[in-house]
Amino acid sequence: DLNIIAHRIAELALTPGIVAQDGFLTTHLIESLMVPERELIAEYLGRPDDIIYTPTPAQRIIYGDKRRR
Repeated sequence: DLNIIAHRIAELALTPGIVAQDGFLTTHLIESLMVPERELIAEYLGRPDDIIYTPTPAQRIIYGDKRRR
């Protein structure tokens, strides 16, 4: 799902993220939906209190080698 991907990218980049979708297609089409399991989403996104490695040189200057998620 694009919302989950946008959440992860925005978190790593420390920038706001947005996902836009067409309202008409969302509300007027019938399609099957496969939702990932909660455990898989939690593993992909992590916990809010996790300590993670900083992914960019600029973040390492500000936060050091690790920072809170």
